[in-house]
Amino acid sequence: LRSTPDDAMVFRGDDDDDDKKEKEGYYFQDARRRYEFRCGREGLRKLVALKEVSQRTSELLDDELASLDPAAREAILREGKKIYAEKPSLRKFQGGKGNVTWSDDEYAHAGLRAQYLRLKSIQRFTETYNLLHRAWSVDATVRSVFERPSLRVASLGGGPAFELVAFREFAATVASSSSSPRKQQPAFSFYSLDLQPAWK
Repeated sequence: LRSTPDDAMVFRGDDDDDDKKEKEGYYFQDARRRYEFRCGREGLRKLVALKEVSQRTSELLDDELASLDPAAREAILREGKKIYAEKPSLRKFQGGKGNVTWSDDEYAHAGLRAQYLRLKSIQRFTETYNLLHRAWSVDATVRSVFERPSLRVASLGGGPAFELVAFREFAATVASSSSSPRKQQPAFSFYSLDLQPAWK
């Protein structure tokens, strides 16, 4: 599960890019890497840090699969990619009361979790970070939250908790900004709550 150039999702901009000043890095959130997103130097640094965090989670999943022979392991990873792409439960329950992206059993599938870590880590991190930034920019109440000496933060249905990683990174950005009155992050207590125990 350790990232290789073939499955990497975050890249540095080329030195000869015409728009290098605006494109220090670029990244993808889709399996086929068709839709490119750009980021500056600080965004690239945060995505590299995210990769280091998600790598530790991937290593735990590696350990879970280590007892399998290589053929069985690869079969599980292929099946997980198929479940991720086809979303059978979403199609099955679309429009009904049971509308879910993946079922609880599918979330428990080791191959699905491997693909989820590869792709959703970036999506859930960047979306949460940008939502926090937008709210902080326009809402004094939100800004006051980050001025507190301590915070308890929960992510409901948190899975591998990438929203909490984004919250921590945004708090670090706020603390280092010239407009921050505290100049330090709050003391955090983080809680990631999920019905699927495989994410533990």
